[in-house]
Amino acid sequence: MPTPLKSRIATDLKLKDHQVQAVIELLDEGCTVPFLARYRKERTGSLDEEQLRDIVKLKSHYEALESRRASILASLEEQGVLQADLRRAVETATSLVALEDIYLPFRPKRKTRGTKALELGLEPLAKMICSQPNGPSPREAAKRWVHGDVKSVDEALDGAKDIVAEWAAEDANVRQSLREKAQRFGVLKAILKKGAEDPKETYRSYYD
Repeated sequence: MPTPLKSRIATDLKLKDHQVQAVIELLDEGCTVPFLARYRKERTGSLDEEQLRDIVKLKSHYEALESRRASILASLEEQGVLQADLRRAVETATSLVALEDIYLPFRPKRKTRGTKALELGLEPLAKMICSQPNGPSPREAAKRWVHGDVKSVDEALDGAKDIVAEWAAEDANVRQSLREKAQRFGVLKAILKKGAEDPKETYRSYYD
């Protein structure tokens, strides 16, 4: 059973459930944060303005999360792909990022190089590349797919690689791993654009 909104916020902010519940009720009645901080201390347990704004922020976050969760579940249901393990993953996702990662492989797609390669029948070659079997090299194996609109071994391999790249990009575990590595090891670099003018040197501190 999902944890009530008040309890999730209270846990995150180390507050009491009844304090958060009172704030939610007052906000839904149209009260503003300054009004609550000044005139409703007896209802909120004397929460200050900063604590109240934190509740507002988390309330908005969790409501957006649940709205998106419901939308994704409805879309997956409509597509006929909502198996038990997928439903469980969607229902237990704790952030919008995690939800979108799970949904990405099922989101209606625009035309990409990968989808074009799928239409050319290159998915079996892509699966073969991923499985890395003992046997012929990918180039040798790709010769089987040189027919129709696939004019060469290079075209077959390029299409299969496009499919594999999209599979990797749509894998929630891969995306999370890359996100963690970017946060741990990523370096943000800024340089002055070639030919850019900054006569007053307003942005000198950002050049390097």
